Amino acid sequence: MVKSTKRLGGKQPIIRLSPLLPRSIILTLPLTIYLQIFTYLTPQDLYSLSSVCKKFRKLLWSTKQNIQEIWKSSRIHNLSYPSLTPPSDMTEQQYIWLTLLAKRCKFCNNSYNKFGYSVWVKREVLCSKCFSERTLLVRDKMFPKFLPQGLLDCIPYTKFMTWSSEKLRAYWISDIKLAKKEYSLLKSNKQKKDWMIKKQKETKEIMRKVNAYERQDYVAYFNNLYY
Repeated sequence: MVKSTKRLGGKQPIIRLSPLLPRSIILTLPLTIYLQIFTYLTPQDLYSLSSVCKKFRKLLWSTKQNIQEIWKSSRIHNLSYPSLTPPSDMTEQQYIWLTLLAKRCKFCNNSYNKFGYSVWVKREVLCSKCFSERTLLVRDKMFPKFLPQGLLDCIPYTKFMTWSSEKLRAYWISDIKLAKKEYSLLKSNKQKKDWMIKKQKETKEIMRKVNAYERQDYVAYFNNLYY
């Protein structure tokens, strides 16, 4: 037996299962029954169910196509945000966690300020303190003197949200160190030039993809689609 509850994001009703069977019986149901039940659940419900026991966690965190389709269908039919398909290297579970369910800083477990900065370069959620400790903020048209000219163009950046008109980019210190190390190992000027050209092209492509997800976040924020 199932029952409908409130609507979310103007989409179809959320379906929740009424507990009618003892847990010992529920855990021994055939896989086909589980898969049918999962199709009625919201992404939040699927996450809650995955924490019930190892069996459900293993099943619901699978990357198999049929499980991915369940998460995708649940997201599309129950949520207005996120609406884009996940990045090619993310599963549906990871995508929904990052956009909707992550609430605590990865490093210190303090509260994470949703939409405080763009998450799409590192895909990590950090509190403001940990974010400031791990990034270098660069103002528009300003370049740190301690870096080789043009090196920052080879590194994807995170947009730092601010209400002022000042343009700030946050570069992750770990990415800067890695780029500096790769650049310093090159011997000739030609090698360095070729490396920069290659990295700049790669960075432009990364930022092109990142921008699409950032636009989705902006729309969700300004239209109050995020719950």
